[in-house]
Amino acid sequence: MVILGITLGLGASFCQSLSYLYSRRFLKEYGDDWRMLLALSQVLMGIMAVVALPFTAAGCDFPVISAALRPSIWAAVFYFMAQGALFSALKRTEASRVSPLLGLKVVVIALIASLLGRQHLVWQHWVAVMLSGSAAFFLNEIGGRIPGKAIMLICLTVSGYSLSDMNIKELLVALEPAGLKGPFVGVCLAYIVSGFFGGLMLFQTGIPCKRVWMLALPHAVTWFVSMFFFYWSIAFINLVFAVIVQATRGLMSIWLGVIVARLGHEHIEQPLGGGVVWKRSAAAFLMALAIVLYSWPK
Repeated sequence: MVILGITLGLGASFCQSLSYLYSRRFLKEYGDDWRMLLALSQVLMGIMAVVALPFTAAGCDFPVISAALRPSIWAAVFYFMAQGALFSALKRTEASRVSPLLGLKVVVIALIASLLGRQHLVWQHWVAVMLSGSAAFFLNEIGGRIPGKAIMLICLTVSGYSLSDMNIKELLVALEPAGLKGPFVGVCLAYIVSGFFGGLMLFQTGIPCKRVWMLALPHAVTWFVSMFFFYWSIAFINLVFAVIVQATRGLMSIWLGVIVARLGHEHIEQPLGGGVVWKRSAAAFLMALAIVLYSWPK
């Protein structure tokens, strides 16, 4: 089950790395309007969740679904806030710079889980957490720092995601009676709520033309798929471990950024020198080491 959980977490990381690039593309091609991207992507994912829910929730008892409503709402609220901050940060710098710093979520969640007594972490776990957090920091430092305002927005993003993930864990616990369908139902419930928030936001942004909807669709699809992987990863391994695995998206984003830049899309990702790429990759290796250390038998 641990191997499956790690594999699912890596799948979530890859899909999220793609989604960051697609969101950066939207912001560069649609005038840096992060509010429009937030509204459209949530509405699109909400529609996907509404379509998927009847299939995923078939056979689930109503008391199980109702018990999952509160954590699904809070997971969506904190996620929606974090996503807005993320898009605002991506307006100011490249996805390959932002994604590694999101690995600091590992430290925040480990502290929250430990302080609330929800998970007992031994020294081995704390070393893994510190390795992952240090790797995220050095990944950003190598090759120049990102703007201060973007750092503040990333901190807000990390905090929002951390609180959302804590509620996702509660959501999955509530859905345990649903068995293997639980994570699927959890994703659908949370994104129906965030889709509702996105719909409300459209009253402020206005409803755009079909081309703009289609520009937001790749981000929505890749993020939605990543959440199925992530929820399943949490179901198979504990939350802190799942987040450590998810932190590998920093390395994935770096190399995806290199590929995008070499394909000529320099408005999305700036080209990096070979030395910077390899130094960042070496720092990202610390995250892989953190995964091994965290999962190593005590």
